[in-house]
This record gives sequence, structure tokens and C-alpha cells, in this order.
Amino acid sequence: MSKRVIEMFIFDTYIAILKIQDTSSRYKNAQELLYDYNSWDSIIREFTIIGEAAKYLIKENLIDNSHQIVVDFRNIIIHEYFGIDIDEVWNIIHDDLEDFKNAILLLIKSIKPDLKNRLISAYKQDNKHLKFIINNLEDLKCVVKKILLRADSSSAIGIGHIMRDLVLAKQYVNDNIIFAVQNLEGNINRKIKKAGYKIELLKSNDIKEVLNLIKEHGVDMIIIDSYNIDYKYEKQLKTENLNLKIMVFDDLYQKHHCDILLNHNIYAEKGKYKNLVPENCELLCGSKYTLLRDEFICEKKKEYKKDKNCKTAFLAMGGTDHSNININILEVLKELKNIKVNLVTTTANKNLEELKTYVQNKKWIQLFIDSNNIAQLMRKSDFAIVTPSVTLNEIYYMEFPFIAIKTADNQEEMYEYLQKEDYPVLKAFDKQALEKRITIMIEELNYEK
Repeated sequence: MSKRVIEMFIFDTYIAILKIQDTSSRYKNAQELLYDYNSWDSIIREFTIIGEAAKYLIKENLIDNSHQIVVDFRNIIIHEYFGIDIDEVWNIIHDDLEDFKNAILLLIKSIKPDLKNRLISAYKQDNKHLKFIINNLEDLKCVVKKILLRADSSSAIGIGHIMRDLVLAKQYVNDNIIFAVQNLEGNINRKIKKAGYKIELLKSNDIKEVLNLIKEHGVDMIIIDSYNIDYKYEKQLKTENLNLKIMVFDDLYQKHHCDILLNHNIYAEKGKYKNLVPENCELLCGSKYTLLRDEFICEKKKEYKKDKNCKTAFLAMGGTDHSNININILEVLKELKNIKVNLVTTTANKNLEELKTYVQNKKWIQLFIDSNNIAQLMRKSDFAIVTPSVTLNEIYYMEFPFIAIKTADNQEEMYEYLQKEDYPVLKAFDKQALEKRITIMIEELNYEK
């Protein structure tokens, strides 16, 4: 540990924050703190450490410039010690320091488990006389959980479940994740393997297979993302594995027997789950918890030059287009002047060959199959035509103009929310209604130029 790797600056910052918070907690106000010169001097020293370490963290782009105030405050302490404002110090401690600590904790969470545990041991030794430091460091130790993620994809089910599960899985970087899936027609199990996760193939949706996997792998937590698994199934899982933590995805306000429920859709409301989940269930609802791939976060900040004389539509009727209406929509768009289309689908679309034949020799349509640049295609388009599904959460985040067409019963909640909020949405494909919506959309976009 002689070489000061960047991770050590992260831990230096964390320890300094803990010391400041512990020391300041003994005083009621700024003046009380100032009158105890030992405590005052201790806090100033720790702020100096934080500021020095933060310089390196900002330089390495590990924290953003919003935390530059910490570095600036350090410079005042070092170079203008006579200008330190005791009330400003007190306000920073009580208004800003906790948020900064949370940012540092996120960095600590991202450190590789082996290195993190070695650093924890080293800093525990350095601070062995401070029990509150030891306790906080113990809480950071990597306890690797074994997580079973139960979900499916197919031409009938679609690919949205697996795609959002892969995003969620990234949040458990230190844990051992296994996907339990069926080998259904039109599945995207290959994407799970490509992401580096182990797969256990199920022969059916029989609970006995999952119970055997829980026992075989010593599973600590199961994440369920399936409309085919219900309250009764979940309760049996818990009954036979009392220490098993159960997390479920829900889009439809269904009854669940779980410890954590995630409804990451923009329409989700905690209050609607009253009497549908156990009292101690942790509810994660709404756009605050929307699962977004990194590409969307990056692309939102970008701008692309667009053709002012021609509008481009981003068309995505789901990875499988189970309702087979892509061509119907393209027929509507064909009648409009100065229009181009970025058409997105996947190899899970059982109507793919028909779609390929249709777009052949049509230069105004670009067909993208299994694209890894969905967010970029959105940003390069002017508006979207999509289903009111998981994709709509991404569209909403990107603040992208859209028209939504409902194609499945499980889109009802999103459809009703969009209708209530006066977004352009159709209950089903309707040629005349869609043409009218697109015409209005283009007029509005031209007006905004």
C-alpha cells in the first residue's frame, strides 16, 4: 500500500468526512464549535485533507465539478486562513457534506472487491483507536450475494424484460448473478451470455426447478421479472426459504409477496400498492428508479445536425413487433412528403424477412437490426413512433417527441397515464388517426425551428 493509488484518495476523503461529522455532532451551533479550539482545528485539518484528495478525484473525472466547492474551501483554509467564516464552515458540514459523502460511497462501491477489502483492512489498522471509524469501515466490506434472476424473452413475450434486467444486474457489480431462463422461440439469451452472466436453462415455469436452483447455488436473493409468476408462487418461495430475499418487477399493480418491489415506469405510484404487498415491503416506484442503459445517459447530452428540409421518424414497435404493424405504419409515413425513417427491430421479430423485403430499395427507410446504438438513433431523429412500453421510459428520459400506439394489454397503465397527461397516444393502430397525429407532430416541430 506504499503507492498512493487513486482509491486511497477516495478512502482518505471518506475517513475525513466521518471525523468531521463525528466531531461536529457534539456541538449545538457554530460558536460552540469555535470555542473548543481542539475540535475546531481538527475539523479544519480534515477539510484540508478532503480538498487535497478531491483535486485528484476531479482530475480523474471520478467526481464532477459540482464538488469544486470542496477544493476551493481547502484553498481558502491554506492561503486565506484569516478569512475563514465559522458560519460557512458550519453550513457546509450540515448542508453539503452528507451529499458529498454519498458521492464518495458510490465510488467506494465501484472499487473491485479484493482491493476494497484490502483498503478497508489498512484503514482499520490506521484508525484502530476510533470505534466509529471501524464500524463504518466494517459496513463497507464486500459480502458477495448469490442472486438468481428469473425472467424470459421470446417472440411472444418480447425482449423488454431481459433488457431491463441486464441494466439492473449492473447495479450488483460485487455479487454473483445467475439468470434462470427458458429456451423459448425468439429469445435473446445470447445477450445475457455476451454480458458475462451465467445462465441456467429451465425446462418449464415449474416452481420446483427454481427451488432446486436456489438450493443448489445457495441463493440469497431472487429477482423476478415475469408476468407468469404470481403471488402464490412467490409466497411458496418464501415459505420454503425463510431467509430468501425476494425482489419483483411489477408494471400492472398486481398482488405480490416480496421484500422489494420495483415499478420503474414513469406512471408508477406507491400509493396504489396499498394492500397489494406486505407492510414491510420496500417500494421503489416512478421515474426516479427508471432503469437506463449508459448509452441514454451519454447521448442525452449530445446534439446532432439535422436536415431542416426533411423529418426523420424513429420507429420501434418492440423488439419482436408481435402485433406486426411496422409495415402498416410505414405505409402511412410513405404518404407524407420529406420524411425518412430509422426503423429498429431485432432478430427475435418473426416477421423480420417480410420487413426486410418491404424496405428493400426504399432509400427513405434505414433498417437497424439488433442495434447497440438505440439512443443515438433517437437523437439523430426528430420524433418517435413507439409502443407505450419500457421504451417509453427511455423516450421520456431523452425528452423526445413521440406518438405511442398501444399493442398489448400489459401497456394499459402506461397508455392511461399518457392519455391523462395529454400525450399523443392511440389505443390501437388506426391509419387515419396516426396520419393526423404525425401531421400535427411535424407542424409543431417546424414551428419550433
